[in-house]
Amino acid sequence: MKKLLLSFLICSSLLNFAQDWNPFRLGQKSYFMHDNIQGFYSTDTLMNEFCVDSLRDYGSSQTMYFNFTTPNIGNCYSTIISSNFNFLYYFHDNERPDSITVSNSEYTFYFYDYYLTFQNTFVFKPLIQKDSSWIFTYNGNGFNQLKITCDSIFYDTFFGTISDSIKIFSVQALNNGIPVSDVINQDKYFLSKNHGFKSFKNFPLMGIKNNTEQEGFSPPVFEDYYHLNIGDVIIWEEKFSAPPYPGNPPSYIKYYKDSITSVYNNFDTISYGIFRTKNDLTTYNTGSTRYRIIDDVVFSVGTSTLAPKILMPNFGNIDLDEVSPYYINNGVVHKSKINEFKYLDPYGNNCTPTMIMDYGSWENFNTKYGVYQYGNAYMDQSTQWNIIGSTINGIQEGVLWSTLVTGIDNFENTSKVKIYPNPSQSGNFILESEYVDFIELVCIDGKTVFTQIINQPKTELKTGLPKGLYFVKITFENKKQSVQKLIVTD
Repeated sequence: MKKLLLSFLICSSLLNFAQDWNPFRLGQKSYFMHDNIQGFYSTDTLMNEFCVDSLRDYGSSQTMYFNFTTPNIGNCYSTIISSNFNFLYYFHDNERPDSITVSNSEYTFYFYDYYLTFQNTFVFKPLIQKDSSWIFTYNGNGFNQLKITCDSIFYDTFFGTISDSIKIFSVQALNNGIPVSDVINQDKYFLSKNHGFKSFKNFPLMGIKNNTEQEGFSPPVFEDYYHLNIGDVIIWEEKFSAPPYPGNPPSYIKYYKDSITSVYNNFDTISYGIFRTKNDLTTYNTGSTRYRIIDDVVFSVGTSTLAPKILMPNFGNIDLDEVSPYYINNGVVHKSKINEFKYLDPYGNNCTPTMIMDYGSWENFNTKYGVYQYGNAYMDQSTQWNIIGSTINGIQEGVLWSTLVTGIDNFENTSKVKIYPNPSQSGNFILESEYVDFIELVCIDGKTVFTQIINQPKTELKTGLPKGLYFVKITFENKKQSVQKLIVTD
Protein backbone atom coordinates (compact mmCIF):
# COMPACT_ATOMS: atom_id res chain seq x y z
CA MET A 1 0.00 0.00 0.00
CA LYS A 2 1.21 3.49 -0.71
CA LYS A 3 2.21 4.79 2.69
CA LEU A 4 1.30 8.31 3.71
CA LEU A 5 4.02 10.49 2.15
CA LEU A 6 4.52 14.19 2.75
CA SER A 7 4.25 15.98 -0.57
CA PHE A 8 6.83 18.75 -0.54
CA LEU A 9 4.80 20.79 -2.98
CA ILE A 10 5.32 24.54 -3.09
CA CYS A 11 8.00 26.39 -1.15
CA SER A 12 5.68 29.35 -0.60
CA SER A 13 3.13 27.04 1.01
CA LEU A 14 5.65 25.88 3.56
CA LEU A 15 6.90 29.40 4.25
CA ASN A 16 3.41 30.75 4.83
CA PHE A 17 2.25 27.79 6.90
CA ALA A 18 3.35 28.22 10.54
CA GLN A 19 4.54 25.16 12.42
CA ASP A 20 4.03 26.56 15.95
CA TRP A 21 0.78 25.22 17.50
CA ASN A 22 -0.10 23.49 14.21
CA PRO A 23 -2.50 20.65 15.19
CA PHE A 24 -0.95 18.32 12.59
CA ARG A 25 2.60 19.34 11.86
CA LEU A 26 3.80 19.20 8.27
CA GLY A 27 6.35 16.46 7.69
CA GLN A 28 5.35 14.47 10.78
CA LYS A 29 3.39 11.25 11.10
CA SER A 30 1.39 11.11 14.31
CA TYR A 31 0.00 7.83 15.66
CA PHE A 32 -3.01 8.06 17.96
CA MET A 33 -4.49 5.21 19.99
CA HIS A 34 -8.09 4.76 18.93
CA ASP A 35 -9.84 1.82 20.60
CA ASN A 36 -13.54 2.58 20.22
CA ILE A 37 -14.18 1.56 16.62
CA GLN A 38 -17.00 -0.96 16.82
CA GLY A 39 -16.46 -4.38 15.31
CA PHE A 40 -12.76 -3.90 14.55
CA TYR A 41 -11.44 -7.21 15.87
CA SER A 42 -10.44 -7.79 19.48
CA THR A 43 -7.37 -5.64 19.74
CA ASP A 44 -4.75 -4.77 22.28
CA THR A 45 -4.10 -1.46 20.53
CA LEU A 46 -5.57 0.26 17.49
CA MET A 47 -3.54 3.03 15.85
CA ASN A 48 -4.89 5.71 13.54
CA GLU A 49 -2.25 7.50 11.54
CA PHE A 50 -2.71 11.24 11.09
CA CYS A 51 -0.47 12.91 8.55
CA VAL A 52 -0.70 15.80 6.14
CA ASP A 53 0.33 14.13 2.91
CA SER A 54 -0.58 16.99 0.56
CA LEU A 55 -1.14 20.73 0.83
CA ARG A 56 -2.77 23.17 -1.56
CA ASP A 57 -2.05 26.88 -1.20
CA TYR A 58 -4.82 29.32 -2.19
CA GLY A 59 -2.89 32.41 -1.09
CA SER A 60 -5.17 33.61 1.71
CA SER A 61 -5.82 30.05 2.86
CA GLN A 62 -4.37 26.57 2.59
CA THR A 63 -6.00 23.14 2.64
CA MET A 64 -4.28 20.19 4.29
CA TYR A 65 -5.27 16.75 3.00
CA PHE A 66 -4.99 13.45 4.86
CA ASN A 67 -4.36 10.07 3.22
CA PHE A 68 -4.57 11.71 -0.19
CA THR A 69 -1.80 9.85 -1.93
CA THR A 70 -2.96 9.82 -5.54
CA PRO A 71 -1.30 12.40 -7.86
CA ASN A 72 -2.63 14.04 -11.01
CA ILE A 73 -6.11 14.82 -9.76
CA GLY A 74 -6.57 18.09 -11.57
CA ASN A 75 -8.88 20.38 -9.60
CA CYS A 76 -10.64 17.55 -7.78
CA TYR A 77 -9.24 17.85 -4.28
CA SER A 78 -12.23 16.05 -2.82
CA THR A 79 -12.38 14.16 0.41
CA ILE A 80 -11.16 10.58 0.17
CA ILE A 81 -12.90 8.39 2.67
CA SER A 82 -13.88 4.80 3.23
CA SER A 83 -16.03 2.60 1.05
CA ASN A 84 -19.39 1.30 2.19
CA PHE A 85 -18.46 -2.32 1.63
CA ASN A 86 -19.76 -4.02 4.76
CA PHE A 87 -16.36 -5.26 5.84
CA LEU A 88 -15.01 -1.69 5.85
CA TYR A 89 -17.54 -0.06 8.16
CA TYR A 90 -15.25 -0.33 11.14
CA PHE A 91 -12.45 1.69 9.50
CA HIS A 92 -14.19 5.01 10.11
CA ASP A 93 -16.44 6.40 12.80
CA ASN A 94 -16.70 10.04 11.65
CA GLU A 95 -13.92 11.08 14.03
CA ARG A 96 -10.87 11.12 11.77
CA PRO A 97 -10.54 14.35 9.75
CA ASP A 98 -10.33 14.03 6.00
CA SER A 99 -9.14 17.56 5.28
CA ILE A 100 -8.46 20.85 7.12
CA THR A 101 -8.73 24.35 5.70
CA VAL A 102 -6.53 26.97 7.36
CA SER A 103 -7.29 30.69 7.14
CA ASN A 104 -5.89 33.38 9.46
CA SER A 105 -4.60 30.64 11.80
CA GLU A 106 -8.13 29.23 12.16
CA TYR A 107 -8.42 25.51 11.38
CA THR A 108 -11.66 24.06 10.00
CA PHE A 109 -11.84 20.27 10.17
CA TYR A 110 -14.02 18.39 7.65
CA PHE A 111 -15.46 14.95 8.34
CA TYR A 112 -17.30 12.48 6.10
CA ASP A 113 -18.72 9.09 6.98
CA TYR A 114 -18.46 5.85 5.00
CA TYR A 115 -21.61 6.72 3.04
CA LEU A 116 -19.85 9.80 1.61
CA THR A 117 -22.21 11.88 3.76
CA PHE A 118 -20.85 15.20 4.99
CA GLN A 119 -20.64 15.50 8.77
CA ASN A 120 -20.05 18.50 11.01
CA THR A 121 -17.16 20.86 10.51
CA PHE A 122 -15.11 21.53 13.61
CA VAL A 123 -13.41 24.90 14.12
CA PHE A 124 -10.14 25.02 16.05
CA LYS A 125 -8.09 28.11 17.01
CA PRO A 126 -4.69 26.94 18.28
CA LEU A 127 -3.24 30.44 18.86
CA ILE A 128 -5.92 31.53 21.33
CA GLN A 129 -4.73 32.60 24.80
CA LYS A 130 -5.52 31.01 28.18
CA ASP A 131 -9.12 31.47 29.44
CA SER A 132 -10.25 32.57 25.97
CA SER A 133 -13.05 30.79 24.06
CA TRP A 134 -14.79 30.62 20.71
CA ILE A 135 -18.20 29.32 19.63
CA PHE A 136 -19.25 27.76 16.32
CA THR A 137 -22.27 25.97 14.85
CA TYR A 138 -22.32 22.22 15.39
CA ASN A 139 -25.32 19.92 14.91
CA GLY A 140 -25.66 17.53 17.82
CA ASN A 141 -28.40 15.64 19.62
CA GLY A 142 -30.03 18.37 21.69
CA PHE A 143 -27.48 21.08 20.97
CA ASN A 144 -26.53 23.29 18.02
CA GLN A 145 -23.23 24.91 19.07
CA LEU A 146 -19.88 24.05 20.61
CA LYS A 147 -17.80 26.28 22.84
CA ILE A 148 -14.07 25.57 23.03
CA THR A 149 -12.00 27.07 25.85
CA CYS A 150 -8.24 27.17 26.39
CA ASP A 151 -8.09 26.11 30.05
CA SER A 152 -4.36 26.13 30.72
CA ILE A 153 -0.87 26.40 29.27
CA PHE A 154 2.06 24.51 30.81
CA TYR A 155 5.34 22.75 30.07
CA ASP A 156 5.34 18.95 29.82
CA THR A 157 7.21 15.95 28.46
CA PHE A 158 6.06 12.98 26.39
CA PHE A 159 7.69 9.70 25.44
CA GLY A 160 10.20 10.54 28.18
CA THR A 161 12.45 12.40 25.75
CA ILE A 162 10.46 15.31 24.29
CA SER A 163 9.74 18.53 26.19
CA ASP A 164 7.27 21.07 24.85
CA SER A 165 4.70 23.69 25.76
CA ILE A 166 1.14 22.31 26.03
CA LYS A 167 -2.29 23.93 25.78
CA ILE A 168 -5.42 22.18 27.10
CA PHE A 169 -8.77 22.89 25.42
CA SER A 170 -12.14 21.84 26.86
CA VAL A 171 -15.49 21.42 25.08
CA GLN A 172 -18.95 22.58 26.10
CA ALA A 173 -22.16 21.83 24.18
CA LEU A 174 -24.59 24.75 23.84
CA ASN A 175 -28.17 24.94 22.68
CA ASN A 176 -28.78 28.48 21.44
CA GLY A 177 -26.03 29.67 23.77
CA ILE A 178 -27.22 27.75 26.85
CA PRO A 179 -24.88 25.00 28.23
CA VAL A 180 -26.33 21.49 28.01
CA SER A 181 -25.13 18.12 29.23
CA ASP A 182 -23.68 15.80 26.57
CA VAL A 183 -20.94 13.19 26.30
CA ILE A 184 -19.06 15.52 23.95
CA ASN A 185 -18.29 17.69 26.98
CA GLN A 186 -15.82 15.02 28.04
CA ASP A 187 -13.59 15.71 25.03
CA LYS A 188 -10.21 17.30 25.73
CA TYR A 189 -7.61 18.56 23.29
CA PHE A 190 -3.96 18.64 24.36
CA LEU A 191 -1.95 20.63 21.83
CA SER A 192 1.85 20.90 21.89
CA LYS A 193 3.67 23.85 20.37
CA ASN A 194 6.04 21.94 18.09
CA HIS A 195 4.55 18.45 17.67
CA GLY A 196 0.82 18.96 17.14
CA PHE A 197 -1.86 17.24 19.19
CA LYS A 198 -0.65 15.26 22.21
CA SER A 199 -4.24 14.07 22.60
CA PHE A 200 -6.92 14.39 19.93
CA LYS A 201 -10.57 13.89 20.99
CA ASN A 202 -9.37 11.76 23.91
CA PHE A 203 -7.18 9.69 21.59
CA PRO A 204 -3.66 9.86 23.09
CA LEU A 205 -0.61 10.35 20.89
CA MET A 206 1.33 7.06 20.91
CA GLY A 207 4.14 7.84 18.48
CA ILE A 208 5.64 10.41 16.16
CA LYS A 209 8.01 10.26 13.23
CA ASN A 210 9.56 13.23 11.45
CA ASN A 211 12.92 14.08 9.89
CA THR A 212 14.70 14.40 13.24
CA GLU A 213 12.66 12.37 15.75
CA GLN A 214 11.01 8.98 16.04
CA GLU A 215 9.51 8.24 19.44
CA GLY A 216 6.83 5.95 20.82
CA PHE A 217 4.96 3.64 18.47
CA SER A 218 7.06 2.75 15.45
CA PRO A 219 5.20 1.29 12.46
CA PRO A 220 6.67 -1.85 10.88
CA VAL A 221 9.18 -1.56 8.08
CA PHE A 222 9.75 -3.91 5.17
CA GLU A 223 11.85 -6.48 7.06
CA ASP A 224 9.20 -6.74 9.79
CA TYR A 225 6.68 -8.09 7.28
CA TYR A 226 9.00 -10.27 5.20
CA HIS A 227 11.23 -12.44 7.37
CA LEU A 228 10.43 -16.07 6.48
CA ASN A 229 13.36 -18.50 6.35
CA ILE A 230 14.19 -21.70 4.51
CA GLY A 231 12.19 -24.53 6.08
CA ASP A 232 9.23 -22.40 7.14
CA VAL A 233 5.83 -23.69 6.05
CA ILE A 234 2.59 -21.79 5.38
CA ILE A 235 -0.79 -23.50 4.89
CA TRP A 236 -3.42 -21.62 2.88
CA GLU A 237 -7.16 -22.09 2.50
CA GLU A 238 -8.77 -20.90 -0.72
CA LYS A 239 -12.51 -20.43 -0.40
CA PHE A 240 -14.77 -19.51 -3.30
CA SER A 241 -18.37 -18.59 -2.51
CA ALA A 242 -21.25 -18.00 -4.89
CA PRO A 243 -25.02 -18.39 -4.52
CA PRO A 244 -26.44 -21.39 -6.41
CA TYR A 245 -27.94 -19.22 -9.14
CA PRO A 246 -28.04 -20.37 -12.76
CA GLY A 247 -24.75 -19.61 -14.44
CA ASN A 248 -22.75 -19.35 -11.21
CA PRO A 249 -19.85 -21.79 -10.75
CA PRO A 250 -20.06 -24.06 -7.69
CA SER A 251 -18.54 -22.97 -4.38
CA TYR A 252 -15.42 -24.82 -3.24
CA ILE A 253 -12.60 -24.97 -0.69
CA LYS A 254 -9.01 -25.84 -1.60
CA TYR A 255 -5.82 -26.04 0.43
CA TYR A 256 -2.16 -25.29 -0.34
CA LYS A 257 1.04 -25.90 1.61
CA ASP A 258 3.93 -23.57 0.77
CA SER A 259 7.39 -24.64 1.91
CA ILE A 260 10.10 -21.96 1.73
CA THR A 261 13.04 -23.45 -0.19
CA SER A 262 15.15 -20.34 -0.83
CA VAL A 263 15.35 -16.69 0.21
CA TYR A 264 16.95 -13.85 -1.75
CA ASN A 265 17.09 -10.45 -0.05
CA ASN A 266 18.83 -7.32 -1.28
CA PHE A 267 18.34 -3.64 -0.57
CA ASP A 268 15.00 -3.23 -2.32
CA THR A 269 13.67 -6.73 -3.04
CA ILE A 270 12.95 -9.98 -1.25
CA SER A 271 12.19 -13.16 -3.17
CA TYR A 272 11.08 -16.52 -1.82
CA GLY A 273 11.43 -19.85 -3.59
CA ILE A 274 8.36 -21.91 -2.74
CA PHE A 275 7.56 -25.59 -3.13
CA ARG A 276 3.78 -25.81 -3.21
CA THR A 277 1.71 -28.89 -2.46
CA LYS A 278 -2.01 -28.90 -3.18
CA ASN A 279 -4.37 -31.02 -1.13
CA ASP A 280 -4.69 -33.46 -4.04
CA LEU A 281 -0.91 -33.94 -3.50
CA THR A 282 0.10 -32.41 -6.81
CA THR A 283 3.22 -30.29 -6.42
CA TYR A 284 4.98 -27.49 -8.26
CA ASN A 285 7.49 -24.72 -7.68
CA THR A 286 6.32 -21.16 -7.38
CA GLY A 287 7.71 -18.00 -5.90
CA SER A 288 7.07 -14.58 -4.43
CA THR A 289 8.69 -11.20 -4.91
CA ARG A 290 8.01 -8.09 -2.86
CA TYR A 291 9.51 -4.66 -3.26
CA ARG A 292 10.18 -1.81 -0.89
CA ILE A 293 10.94 1.90 -1.09
CA ILE A 294 13.22 2.93 1.78
CA ASP A 295 11.34 1.98 4.97
CA ASP A 296 7.84 2.23 3.57
CA VAL A 297 6.14 -1.03 2.79
CA VAL A 298 4.72 -1.11 -0.72
CA PHE A 299 1.63 -3.27 -0.49
CA SER A 300 0.49 -2.96 -4.06
CA VAL A 301 3.31 -4.44 -6.11
CA GLY A 302 4.93 -7.82 -6.62
CA THR A 303 3.73 -11.36 -7.00
CA SER A 304 2.33 -13.31 -4.12
CA THR A 305 2.86 -16.59 -2.34
CA LEU A 306 -0.86 -17.10 -2.57
CA ALA A 307 -2.99 -18.91 -5.08
CA PRO A 308 -3.45 -16.88 -8.28
CA LYS A 309 -5.66 -13.83 -8.01
CA ILE A 310 -8.43 -12.72 -10.28
CA LEU A 311 -7.17 -9.43 -11.70
CA MET A 312 -9.69 -6.67 -11.23
CA PRO A 313 -9.89 -3.84 -13.77
CA ASN A 314 -9.41 -0.17 -12.88
CA PHE A 315 -12.41 2.11 -13.11
CA GLY A 316 -12.51 5.74 -14.03
CA ASN A 317 -9.39 7.85 -14.29
CA ILE A 318 -8.00 7.28 -10.80
CA ASP A 319 -7.84 4.22 -8.58
CA LEU A 320 -7.68 5.19 -4.90
CA ASP A 321 -6.53 3.07 -1.96
CA GLU A 322 -8.01 3.39 1.49
CA VAL A 323 -5.53 3.83 4.32
CA SER A 324 -6.53 1.66 7.26
CA PRO A 325 -5.45 1.76 10.91
CA TYR A 326 -2.75 -0.41 12.39
CA TYR A 327 -3.87 -2.80 15.09
CA ILE A 328 -1.71 -4.80 17.46
CA ASN A 329 -2.79 -8.16 18.82
CA ASN A 330 -0.44 -10.24 21.00
CA GLY A 331 2.52 -8.23 19.78
CA VAL A 332 1.73 -8.78 16.08
CA VAL A 333 1.09 -5.61 14.04
CA HIS A 334 -1.64 -5.86 11.40
CA LYS A 335 -2.36 -3.60 8.44
CA SER A 336 -4.91 -3.75 5.63
CA LYS A 337 -4.87 -2.57 2.04
CA ILE A 338 -8.26 -1.98 0.46
CA ASN A 339 -8.69 -1.54 -3.29
CA GLU A 340 -11.92 0.38 -3.26
CA PHE A 341 -12.25 1.16 -6.95
CA LYS A 342 -13.39 4.69 -6.25
CA TYR A 343 -12.72 7.20 -8.97
CA LEU A 344 -12.75 10.90 -9.76
CA ASP A 345 -13.21 12.59 -13.11
CA PRO A 346 -10.93 15.64 -13.11
CA TYR A 347 -12.23 16.68 -16.53
CA GLY A 348 -15.88 16.82 -15.56
CA ASN A 349 -17.88 19.03 -13.25
CA ASN A 350 -18.41 16.45 -10.53
CA CYS A 351 -15.39 15.82 -8.31
CA THR A 352 -17.25 13.69 -5.75
CA PRO A 353 -15.63 10.27 -5.16
CA THR A 354 -17.70 7.52 -6.74
CA MET A 355 -17.64 3.82 -5.90
CA ILE A 356 -18.08 0.73 -8.03
CA MET A 357 -20.25 -1.30 -5.70
CA ASP A 358 -19.95 -4.71 -7.33
CA TYR A 359 -16.16 -4.92 -7.37
CA GLY A 360 -13.48 -4.88 -4.71
CA SER A 361 -10.36 -6.53 -3.39
CA TRP A 362 -8.30 -6.42 -0.20
CA GLU A 363 -5.04 -7.61 1.30
CA ASN A 364 -4.21 -8.00 4.99
CA PHE A 365 -0.63 -7.96 6.25
CA ASN A 366 0.97 -8.64 9.59
CA THR A 367 4.43 -8.89 11.05
CA LYS A 368 4.08 -12.64 11.56
CA TYR A 369 3.48 -13.80 7.99
CA GLY A 370 3.57 -10.80 5.68
CA VAL A 371 0.48 -11.31 3.53
CA TYR A 372 -1.84 -13.48 5.62
CA GLN A 373 -5.22 -12.88 4.02
CA TYR A 374 -6.60 -11.45 0.83
CA GLY A 375 -9.56 -11.75 -1.44
CA ASN A 376 -11.65 -10.22 -4.15
CA ALA A 377 -15.33 -9.82 -4.87
CA TYR A 378 -17.11 -9.68 -8.18
CA MET A 379 -20.88 -9.17 -8.23
CA ASP A 380 -22.26 -11.90 -5.90
CA GLN A 381 -19.10 -14.02 -6.00
CA SER A 382 -16.08 -13.79 -3.72
CA THR A 383 -12.79 -15.60 -3.26
CA GLN A 384 -10.71 -15.47 -0.08
CA TRP A 385 -7.29 -16.85 0.77
CA ASN A 386 -6.37 -17.23 4.43
CA ILE A 387 -3.40 -18.64 6.33
CA ILE A 388 -4.84 -21.34 8.59
CA GLY A 389 -1.63 -23.04 9.76
CA SER A 390 2.12 -22.59 9.78
CA THR A 391 5.48 -23.75 11.02
CA ILE A 392 7.74 -20.72 11.61
CA ASN A 393 11.19 -21.22 13.12
CA GLY A 394 10.15 -24.73 14.09
CA ILE A 395 6.99 -23.65 15.94
CA GLN A 396 3.80 -25.19 14.57
CA GLU A 397 0.49 -23.33 14.88
CA GLY A 398 -3.00 -23.79 13.54
CA VAL A 399 -4.23 -26.56 11.24
CA LEU A 400 -2.05 -29.60 10.51
CA TRP A 401 -1.46 -30.34 6.84
CA SER A 402 -1.98 -34.07 7.39
CA THR A 403 -5.53 -33.35 8.61
CA LEU A 404 -6.35 -31.47 5.42
CA VAL A 405 -4.91 -34.09 3.10
CA THR A 406 -6.60 -36.94 4.96
CA GLY A 407 -9.95 -35.23 4.60
CA ILE A 408 -9.91 -34.69 0.83
CA ASP A 409 -12.44 -36.33 -1.42
CA ASN A 410 -11.21 -39.28 -3.42
CA PHE A 411 -11.36 -38.93 -7.15
CA GLU A 412 -12.06 -42.62 -7.71
CA ASN A 413 -13.97 -45.23 -5.75
CA THR A 414 -11.50 -46.60 -3.19
CA SER A 415 -13.37 -49.92 -3.03
CA LYS A 416 -11.48 -50.83 -6.22
CA VAL A 417 -8.21 -50.78 -4.24
CA LYS A 418 -6.99 -52.81 -1.26
CA ILE A 419 -3.84 -51.91 0.69
CA TYR A 420 -2.76 -54.34 3.41
CA PRO A 421 -1.40 -54.78 5.96
CA ASN A 422 -2.08 -51.26 7.16
CA PRO A 423 -0.44 -50.36 9.48
CA SER A 424 2.59 -52.00 7.93
CA GLN A 425 6.08 -52.83 9.09
CA SER A 426 8.99 -51.02 7.41
CA GLY A 427 6.66 -49.73 4.72
CA ASN A 428 6.00 -53.18 3.22
CA PHE A 429 2.47 -53.74 1.94
CA ILE A 430 0.41 -55.35 -0.80
CA LEU A 431 -1.56 -53.33 -3.32
CA GLU A 432 -4.47 -55.18 -4.91
CA SER A 433 -6.44 -53.76 -7.85
CA GLU A 434 -7.10 -54.53 -11.49
CA TYR A 435 -7.09 -50.90 -12.56
CA VAL A 436 -4.05 -49.25 -10.96
CA ASP A 437 -1.43 -47.85 -13.33
CA PHE A 438 0.97 -45.99 -11.02
CA ILE A 439 1.44 -45.26 -7.31
CA GLU A 440 3.27 -42.52 -5.48
CA LEU A 441 3.98 -42.35 -1.73
CA VAL A 442 4.05 -38.87 -0.22
CA CYS A 443 5.14 -37.94 3.31
CA ILE A 444 3.25 -35.40 5.42
CA ASP A 445 5.68 -32.69 4.30
CA GLY A 446 4.43 -33.11 0.74
CA LYS A 447 7.59 -34.75 -0.64
CA THR A 448 7.40 -37.81 -2.86
CA VAL A 449 9.42 -40.63 -1.23
CA PHE A 450 8.51 -43.66 -3.38
CA THR A 451 7.06 -44.31 -6.85
CA GLN A 452 6.33 -47.48 -8.86
CA ILE A 453 4.55 -48.47 -12.05
CA ILE A 454 1.92 -51.14 -11.45
CA ASN A 455 1.28 -53.72 -14.18
CA GLN A 456 -0.46 -56.55 -12.36
CA PRO A 457 -3.62 -56.85 -10.23
CA LYS A 458 -1.71 -57.76 -7.06
CA THR A 459 1.67 -56.21 -6.25
CA GLU A 460 3.92 -56.55 -3.19
CA LEU A 461 5.79 -53.34 -2.45
CA LYS A 462 8.84 -53.01 -0.23
CA THR A 463 9.45 -49.32 0.36
CA GLY A 464 11.78 -49.48 3.37
CA LEU A 465 10.25 -46.24 4.65
CA PRO A 466 10.80 -45.15 8.25
CA LYS A 467 8.06 -44.97 10.83
CA GLY A 468 5.41 -42.36 10.12
CA LEU A 469 2.24 -41.38 8.26
CA TYR A 470 2.25 -41.49 4.45
CA PHE A 471 -0.26 -40.96 1.68
CA VAL A 472 -0.57 -43.42 -1.18
CA LYS A 473 -1.52 -41.47 -4.27
CA ILE A 474 -2.97 -43.94 -6.76
CA THR A 475 -3.36 -43.21 -10.47
CA PHE A 476 -5.77 -45.46 -12.34
CA GLU A 477 -5.71 -46.50 -15.98
CA ASN A 478 -8.48 -43.99 -16.72
CA LYS A 479 -6.19 -41.28 -15.24
CA LYS A 480 -8.46 -40.70 -12.26
CA GLN A 481 -6.82 -40.69 -8.87
CA SER A 482 -7.35 -41.70 -5.25
CA VAL A 483 -5.45 -41.01 -2.04
CA GLN A 484 -5.26 -43.39 0.92
CA LYS A 485 -3.39 -43.27 4.20
CA LEU A 486 -0.57 -45.66 5.02
CA ILE A 487 0.84 -45.97 8.53
CA VAL A 488 4.34 -47.42 8.95
CA THR A 489 4.96 -48.71 12.47
CA ASP A 490 8.64 -49.79 12.49
